[in-house]
Amino acid sequence: MHFVARKCVVLLADFCVVYFTIYIPVAFLYSVIKSLKDFKFEPNELVGKLDIDRSKLYDVDYTIPISELDTALRLSAQITNREDIGLYQGAQVDIQQMGVLAYIMLNSKDFETAFNNYKQYNLMICSGISYDIHLQDHDLKINFTPALAERSKNRILMDCLLSSFIRLTEQLTGTNLHIKAVCYSSSPPIQYQPYIEFFGQTPTFNASETSLLLDAAILKAPIMFSNPSVYMMFKRYLDEKINSLVQLKEFTFKTEEYLYQNIRGNCPSIKDVSHHLFISTRTLQSKLKDENTTYQTILNDVRKSLSITYLKDNSMSITDIAYILGFSEPSTFYSTFKKWTGTMPHKYRLANMNHSK
Repeated sequence: MHFVARKCVVLLADFCVVYFTIYIPVAFLYSVIKSLKDFKFEPNELVGKLDIDRSKLYDVDYTIPISELDTALRLSAQITNREDIGLYQGAQVDIQQMGVLAYIMLNSKDFETAFNNYKQYNLMICSGISYDIHLQDHDLKINFTPALAERSKNRILMDCLLSSFIRLTEQLTGTNLHIKAVCYSSSPPIQYQPYIEFFGQTPTFNASETSLLLDAAILKAPIMFSNPSVYMMFKRYLDEKINSLVQLKEFTFKTEEYLYQNIRGNCPSIKDVSHHLFISTRTLQSKLKDENTTYQTILNDVRKSLSITYLKDNSMSITDIAYILGFSEPSTFYSTFKKWTGTMPHKYRLANMNHSK
């Protein structure tokens, strides 16, 4: 039995998809919900299958695990039977409904300034996506890279990112964006025609990255109706929020990241983490205290998140899950999981069968 469990750990290290604890505003779901309504489908069919608090669905301060957005995107394609649903969802973006970010971007001097502010905003809300610019002669390449590598294979997500970026750029500059090339790191769709119609060309799939190749002149394109005084007011607000976020969560994020990568049959100690970060254990404890948390709290949160992810994979036994998460006995895992969620692991698995792949 122990040999099987240890073998399972090795396989997990290579193949199992594990989500970091990245939380995003629930508003990320709104375009998915709207797309279902637009195609005459009932959104409750989707929302009911998500592991979220439905009473807070329209609470602007409510956040959800990023894995729930990916689940929602996948389900929306299944419900509508449209593999290109992501293109539609992203294209529905309306900058006027983006709150503070809209003010900042609409009052930027040019598109380059607006784009850099958009990147900052994504850092602030921890969207889990990085946007990188590469200039070469007259070409501008923009890479769209998820923090979790496996998400780069989610074509529906990539569709949303590319189409929303294109629509936002066109809204900001008042121009029709000239797209030179489109690359996807995901696999190709069954039907290419919707992609050809949207991009004006056939994208390259199974590429090493997801990217758009544009004319570099777009960076200096002026933003229509911009007001510099309004921009400075909201830019100061955004800078303050970003600075406070980075200062507040730096060591929490680094500790979480290390734990997600190294809980494989045992639980790393705080000494292991501090050694990895090249600081003393006492310093790490102090830094986490400043961030209003403790190592044990982070460890519990990571193990809880992993347990929920693993339970949705019906190919793994609960005994193996307990071993992988570093519990000495399955019974200890059972009692701990009940404290976390209010229910036993097997009951949680049965209640979430619809989430399994």
